[in-house]
Amino acid sequence: MNLIGCSTQKENASKFLGMTPDAEPGEIRRAFRKLAIKCHPDLNGGNSEMESQFKILNEAYQTILASVERENKLKSQFNEKPHPIKGGDLRYRLNLDSFEVMQGGEVLVRYMRPRSNGKENSVEPTVLKISLPLGMESGRQIRIPGHGEPGMFGGDNGDLFIIVKFRQASASKAGRF
Repeated sequence: MNLIGCSTQKENASKFLGMTPDAEPGEIRRAFRKLAIKCHPDLNGGNSEMESQFKILNEAYQTILASVERENKLKSQFNEKPHPIKGGDLRYRLNLDSFEVMQGGEVLVRYMRPRSNGKENSVEPTVLKISLPLGMESGRQIRIPGHGEPGMFGGDNGDLFIIVKFRQASASKAGRF
């Protein structure tokens, strides 16, 4: 049988094996093995016609296997659950007087934190109390894990990075030394 003339390679190969294009892999394998025994050149005394039929049969079987593999790959891609994605990091600039920084202690940080309920995105005002280490330098970052943008598909939230910057101390506070 000639493999040319059908609309797709899989349909053509399936017809050559005596199967429908939607046949199960086990059925296709059994049909191939049955025909392979009939057409195998070693079992037919080197008959060149049988050898050519066997080559076409083998080509048809390989075509079907490749097609089934592609279909399975596509199905698994569309049925696969998405991988968790970590949320984005946020950066917040905290301007403090050098006097406040030298004392260390706790500072309230107010920022707008993105959130998602799965259907819509919004922002919510958030207040965090953070501890400043004594002698902190201007430009240094403090990392607050899990206080950034929300993760997707079960992923962790991003982190919040607070960048501490000094501004000039006011005259009233500078006199408190």
